[in-house]
Amino acid sequence: MSDLWTPPSATHDVSFKSGTLRDGEGTTTHKIKVVDPETKKTGEVVVIAESDISQARLEDMIGTAVENWTREVREKLQRKDGKVAPVTDEEKKNVGISVREYIKEKRKMSESTNNKLYY
Repeated sequence: MSDLWTPPSATHDVSFKSGTLRDGEGTTTHKIKVVDPETKKTGEVVVIAESDISQARLEDMIGTAVENWTREVREKLQRKDGKVAPVTDEEKKNVGISVREYIKEKRKMSESTNNKLYY
C-alpha cells in the first residue's frame, strides 16, 4: 500500500505490522506526517487498521484522522488566543433538544407523588 492517497497537507511516512487481533487478523500501523497550512504546525497522525482492509477504506480513515487533527490544532490555537469558535446551528439544535428533554423529565418528576416515579 505504498500508493496511498493522503490529503495535500499530509504525507505517508511509514507502515508496519503492529499486532494481531483476537480472531487472528493482523493489524498494520500507518504513520502520516501532517502540516496545517493555516497555522504551520506539524504533527503525526497514527492510523491502526486491519491488514486486509481495502485501500479505499484505509484512505478514508487517513483523511478523517488528518481532518480531525487539523481541527483540533486550530481549536487549541483559538482557545490559546482567547478566541472562541462560533457555535454552529447543529450545536444550538442539540442544546435545545437537551434542555427540552431536561424540562420534560423535571415536570414528570414533580408530578410524581414520591419524586422518584417516572412515567
